[in-house]
Amino acid sequence: IHNFDGQVRRRDWVLVNLGSLQGFEAGAEVSPSSLLEKGVIKDATDSLRILGNGELKVALKVSAHHVSEGAKNKIEQAGGSVTIIGPAEPTRKRRPLKK
Repeated sequence: IHNFDGQVRRRDWVLVNLGSLQGFEAGAEVSPSSLLEKGVIKDATDSLRILGNGELKVALKVSAHHVSEGAKNKIEQAGGSVTIIGPAEPTRKRRPLKK
């Protein structure tokens, strides 16, 4: 692409199935940091995607960057809630475009 001086950043999603959330107690808050503490994910991420594979038997407060429709339905049927969080602020500032 002519005069393109930036790179397109591809987002690598970290996928977590509902079945992986069974270790949380009822009413617990599930977020990227709590998943990291429990060892469900290996690295802190700004691209957490919750998928609907598996069963959820306790009410959880789930915060993620994306939640599939099936996962959202199962979380809400168990009495929990879903919050979509935005990506972290970029650490590198972009150069202004030349005019």
